[in-house]
Amino acid sequence: MKFKVVSLKKILLLQVVLFSFFLCTDAKVCVDFSSKSLLAFLNGLQENTNASFEEIESSGSAGANSIIDELSDVIWEGTETIIETININTKNQTDAVADRTESVIDELQMLETVVEGLDQLVIDRNLSKSGNFITTGTTITSGGYYSLRETTTGCITVAVNDVILDLGGFTLYCEVAPVITVNSGLKNVEIKNGKIKSDGSQHGILVNNSCSLVAIKQMKFFSCDKAIECDGLASEIKNCKIKHCDFYNCSCGVALNRTSRIVVESCNSCVCQSGFLQENSDFNVYKSCKAFGANASFVSQVGGGSLFFECVSLGAKGVGFAFENEGFSKIVRCLVNQTIGAVALSTWGIIINPGVGCVLECNEVLNSNGYGIYLRQDIAEDNLLLRNVAYNNAVANFFPKTGVTFIRNIYDYDHDGNFFATTDPNRYDNLDVLAC
Repeated sequence: MKFKVVSLKKILLLQVVLFSFFLCTDAKVCVDFSSKSLLAFLNGLQENTNASFEEIESSGSAGANSIIDELSDVIWEGTETIIETININTKNQTDAVADRTESVIDELQMLETVVEGLDQLVIDRNLSKSGNFITTGTTITSGGYYSLRETTTGCITVAVNDVILDLGGFTLYCEVAPVITVNSGLKNVEIKNGKIKSDGSQHGILVNNSCSLVAIKQMKFFSCDKAIECDGLASEIKNCKIKHCDFYNCSCGVALNRTSRIVVESCNSCVCQSGFLQENSDFNVYKSCKAFGANASFVSQVGGGSLFFECVSLGAKGVGFAFENEGFSKIVRCLVNQTIGAVALSTWGIIINPGVGCVLECNEVLNSNGYGIYLRQDIAEDNLLLRNVAYNNAVANFFPKTGVTFIRNIYDYDHDGNFFATTDPNRYDNLDVLAC
C-alpha cells in the first residue's frame, strides 16, 4: 500500500522537540517555563500539529487516519506529561517559597528578641556603672545613670557631678524636704522623664548655688510649693535648661533667683499662683511657655536682658506679664487674653512698673477687665512699644494715652482698639521712629 508521507521534516522536528523536553525534564536541568512561555510553546505545538494533520489529510492516503491517531496519542501523552511535570515543579516551588517565608518570619522574630535583649543589656550596663535602681530615698554619691523601676516614696539628693536621673515614667513622692535636691556647685546633672508630687509645702526640684549645666526635662509636677526652684542667691546659677515640663496646682511653676542664661522652653503652668517668676536674673529666655489661671503669669523683677518669646497668658487673675525695676528686657510676639482681676485698676495685661529700655513688640493684649498695656507714668522711661495690638480692655487699651506727663517712651505703629485702622498710632514726645 502506497501513501504519500507529508511534512516528514515537521513530524521529525516535533518528535525531537518532545524528546528533548522529556530528556531535559528528567535531567532537571531545563530552564523553568513561566505560564506565559508555556502557553506560547503549547500554542506553537498545536499550530504545527494542525498543519501536519491538514497536509496528511489532503494526501488522501489510506493510512492517514492511523498516522493521525498514533501522532495524536504521542502528542497528548507528551502534553499531559509536560503539564504534570510543570504542576509538580510549581507545587515544589510554592512549598519552597512558603518554607522560606516561614523561615524569614522566624528569623525576624529572633532578631526582634535579640534587639530587645540588647536594649536591656545597654540599660543594665549603664545601671551597673552607678550601682542599682533607686527604690527608696537616697543620696547619689557616684556619677552615672540612675533610674526608678516603680513609684517611690522618699527624697533624692544629687551630691556629685555627671549624673543622669531617669524616673522612668514613675512618680516620686516626698513631704519632708524638696523631693529632689541638687547640691551646690554641681554640673552636668540631668533629671528627666517622670512625675513629682508633694503635699503642697515642699519644692519639687531645688537647684542650689553655683550649679551649671543642669537640665530638667519631660517632667510633671503636682501640688508642690515651687515646682522648680533655682536658688543662686549666694552664688549665681547659670547655663541651665528647663524643657517640656508641666506644673499643676503649685504655688509657682518655675522660680529663678539670681540666675543667668537659663532657657525655659515649652513649659506649661496650670492653676498655679505664679506661673514663671524670676528675680535678680539676667539674660534668661522663656520660649513657647504658657500659664493658665495664675495670679501672675510671667514676672521679672530687678533684672535685665531677658526675653519672653511667643508665650501665652490666659485667664490671669491679676497680671499677664510684669516688669518691675527691669532694664532692657523684651516681650515679643506674646498673647495675653482674659486677664480678670478682682479690682479693675489693679489688673494689667502687660505692665512696666517701672522699666528702662524695655521693648514690647508685636504682642496682642485683649479682654482684660482692667488695663491692656500699662507703663507706670513718670518713672517708666526710654521704653519702646512697637506694633502691639490692644483691644477690648475695659479701663484702657494703652495707658497713659493723653494729657499725662510721660518720660521719653516711644509708641510706634501700635493699634488701640480698632487695630485695622489707618489713623496715626499713639505717639509721645516726638521720639517716634518712622518704620520697623
